[in-house]
Amino acid sequence: MSRIVTLLALTGSIAFLSAPASAQTGHTAPRDTFRVIGDAELAKLSSGKTPLVLSTLVDHENHYVLVAGRSGPGEVEIHEHWIDYMVIQQGEADFTSGGTASGMHDTGPGEKRGGSITGGTVVSLKRGDFVVVPAGQPHLTMIKGSGPFRAVLVKLRE
Repeated sequence: MSRIVTLLALTGSIAFLSAPASAQTGHTAPRDTFRVIGDAELAKLSSGKTPLVLSTLVDHENHYVLVAGRSGPGEVEIHEHWIDYMVIQQGEADFTSGGTASGMHDTGPGEKRGGSITGGTVVSLKRGDFVVVPAGQPHLTMIKGSGPFRAVLVKLRE
C-alpha cells in the first residue's frame, strides 16, 4: 500500500506542476481531503459481475485515479490524450503494448477500444509491478488464470 500512496503523491505533484496555469485557475472541483483507502475497500471497489470494473478514486481536470479489476479478457485500448501509470496490486496478466492496432471503434473523444494489436511487445505483469503507457500507444491486458487481477491507475492528461 505504501507504494500506491507514494505513487499518488508523486503523480499529484507532477500533475500540479505540469498543468497550464489557466487550467489550474479554472478548476472548480473541491480540494481532495486526506484519506486512506484500504486493501479491502479497493478489492470491493474493483469487483463485480462484469469482466472489467472501474471505480474512480480521484477525479480532476488534468488527472484522475482509478482502481481497475479484471476477471476476464481485456480489449485493445488507445487513449490519445492520457498517459497511464499503473501499479499491479493483485493477480498476473500478459500485457501487450505498442505495435499497430486495427479494427478499433471510437468510445469517446480520443478514446478507442476493440480490435487487435500486431507487432506489440508482450510482458508478464505481477503484483508490485509498475507500468507506464504513453498517450496514443495501443495496449491490452489479458489476465492469467481465473483472476482476479487488480491495478491502481493514475491517468495524466498529456
